Amino acid sequence: MPYLEACVAETLRLHNPVSAVGRIAAQDYTIGDTGITVPKGMLVNFSIQSMHRNPDYYPEPDRWNPERFMPYNRDKLVPYTYMPFGLGPRNCVGMRFALMETKTATAYLVNRFKFIRTPKTTVPLVQTKLTKYRRCLCRL
Repeated sequence: MPYLEACVAETLRLHNPVSAVGRIAAQDYTIGDTGITVPKGMLVNFSIQSMHRNPDYYPEPDRWNPERFMPYNRDKLVPYTYMPFGLGPRNCVGMRFALMETKTATAYLVNRFKFIRTPKTTVPLVQTKLTKYRRCLCRL
């Protein structure tokens, strides 16, 4: 189970459901010694996708590596740099349900089916656009 959780976490790091989150400043805030002040009421957006792909936080950020999230490597993760569902009091209320549902479905699929490479499988996997598949799904 720890490896399954690490696989889900790494997949969410690379393909997170939300690319950015926004917050409204509750009070004036000066960012460190930069001299930049965020005024009260201003919308501040945080790019989750760029943080998850930042090489300062995740070495080889475009490589799928679930070992990053294994229990023995958790101390190497920088706090607040992994947030596929947001963080704090305004994080996704369905996060625990979504994670449990994902892990259950994955365990079921792995238990019931055998996954093999075909001669057409490219390594590494190349993603394609879904436009040609959308036409097929619309006919169903």
